[in-house]
Amino acid sequence: MAEEKMQEQIMRAVQDEEDLNGKIFSGEKMESTDFPGVGFHGCRLEDCRLLNCNAEGCYFEDCVLKNCDFSNTSFVNCCFRRVKMISCKLLGTSFSGAILDGTEFKLCPCRLAEFPSAKFRHTVFSGCGLTECSFQECELHGTVFSGCGMNKCSFLHTSLRGIDLRSDETRGLTVSGPELHGAIVTPAQACELSRYLGLVIK
Repeated sequence: MAEEKMQEQIMRAVQDEEDLNGKIFSGEKMESTDFPGVGFHGCRLEDCRLLNCNAEGCYFEDCVLKNCDFSNTSFVNCCFRRVKMISCKLLGTSFSGAILDGTEFKLCPCRLAEFPSAKFRHTVFSGCGLTECSFQECELHGTVFSGCGMNKCSFLHTSLRGIDLRSDETRGLTVSGPELHGAIVTPAQACELSRYLGLVIK
């Protein structure tokens, strides 16, 4: 008997209120599907497309998500613990209110992704395209941005204290000023960001 497809297994987990453990999915697609509250433990998704889906309140633990497309999918109020997202497309994806603990985003194009009110713990963004992302009212404890394109990102009401931005592109950030206190930047970045602090450099 052929094993059920990804969508069938996920929808069965929703129906039975059970988690998915150690599942491997490759090259599968789901679109405009609701699967709130499902737990994924030790799962691997590779070359999968979950487009415009509702995954609100899902729990991902010790998972690897590689070369997947999660464009316009909602991960609102989800929890990600020790998850690796590698080369995943996150165009317009929402992580509003999510908890991201020990999670790594590597080489992920994330344009217009939304992270408002998310709580980050020891999370790494490496080589990601974060243009026009929203990080409003976030907690960035131990968060690392390395080699990311962060132009036109919004960090309103999110403290950047201790965050090293020297390897990132930071043109056109949306901040009110206090968010920058204690951020680590290059001299060139300091000149660009000084206007948010009311400074006039001559």
